[in-house]
Amino acid sequence: MNQYPQQFNPQVPPPQQQMPSQQSFGQPHLPHENPGQSLSVVGLVLGILGILMLCATLFSFGLSLILGIPLSIAGLVCGIMGRNRTPYGMENGMAVASIIVGVIGIALGVMAMLIFVLFGAIIFAETMASPEMMELRELMDSLEAY
Repeated sequence: MNQYPQQFNPQVPPPQQQMPSQQSFGQPHLPHENPGQSLSVVGLVLGILGILMLCATLFSFGLSLILGIPLSIAGLVCGIMGRNRTPYGMENGMAVASIIVGVIGIALGVMAMLIFVLFGAIIFAETMASPEMMELRELMDSLEAY
């Protein structure tokens, strides 16, 4: 029989310990990392910027409407991509928030465009029906006769 206990038996090699898996440059692997998180944050920021641009449309006479809708669309797309990249079972509240903000921004942009077109048509109709425009049309007609 062996006179040494099992743990000090020179014939049995000691068990090998396995090192935890590591990423490059010695970074520890984070199992709870959400790959869609960064796209969700970008989508939320773009959606908020789109809504702010649409709110600034009131003061810039529609010039920031050109930027507001594309920013909201980009926020919506990033939110959808972030939600699709989030693994099942992980929280995706940021992605859902960016989708909601993007949809609100697009809806506000469409409403703002409709309001600008409607007011533009009303102002154009009022201008064309004014007495000054009637006199100008009569003058133009008389010049065409010559």
